[in-house]
Amino acid sequence: MKKAFLSAGLAGLLSIPATGLAQPAGVTEVAPGVRVIDGSKVAVLSLSGAAIRQAVADNPKFSAIKKMLGSEGITNPGPQGTITHMYKLRDTDDEKDKVLILFVKGGKVLDLLLT
Repeated sequence: MKKAFLSAGLAGLLSIPATGLAQPAGVTEVAPGVRVIDGSKVAVLSLSGAAIRQAVADNPKFSAIKKMLGSEGITNPGPQGTITHMYKLRDTDDEKDKVLILFVKGGKVLDLLLT
């Protein structure tokens, strides 16, 4: 189930339904209900991937994680009634650029994908 859950979240990255909210930097609504993300214009956070995983394990409340990350990120409807919050990240553990996706439901982070 977890694999299908994450696959469904990744499948939505190519064409993402718009939520009607103000668009973050790098996000353009190209047609009604369809957004395109230009990764070169999205803000990059420099954080430890291990620290993010540990923070979610210690306190899965999204409000706490949002404080750590500084914003809600790029939000979209996700699989199984979740909201996804996506961030572009420079992982200080290995100095690689990554994408962090948080799957949030009921104010709690149910899962995360850091790739």
